[in-house]
Amino acid sequence: MRGRWVRAAAVYAALGLVWWASVELIYQAVGCEEWGCLVTLLGTQAAVSAAVLVGAGYLLRLVNVARAAATGWLAAVLVALVLLGQWVLPVWTDTVPDSVSAVVAFGLSGAAAAVVTERGLPGWLRVLVLLVVGAAVPVTLAWVLATGNG
Repeated sequence: MRGRWVRAAAVYAALGLVWWASVELIYQAVGCEEWGCLVTLLGTQAAVSAAVLVGAGYLLRLVNVARAAATGWLAAVLVALVLLGQWVLPVWTDTVPDSVSAVVAFGLSGAAAAVVTERGLPGWLRVLVLLVVGAAVPVTLAWVLATGNG
């Protein structure tokens, strides 16, 4: 059971690093200095993100993660939620590099998805994990705004 969670987290953490590197390369290649290239930049990043998340399902099967499809779909939703949260949150001083942030976000999403899709776990635990992950962005935003760190 825990080995499955660790394998899913490792796959997604590695994909987080690949995703971060590809987004950085795209940003450098497009060289977006004006608003006119924003559609090209975001479209390319969305295509790379989709390819990385689709590839995750195949990688999960390679490392023998049971219920790879369910884990992959749920982790993709969680990754999107976390990445959307990073755009919504106000920017403050960068103390953590973006690469580490991507690896942690992807890895935690993969682990949470593996926990939620685990057979034999009580339903209340699955719901609790989903609520904690789903509430992370709004709670963080509220905390940032309340403490004045934004």
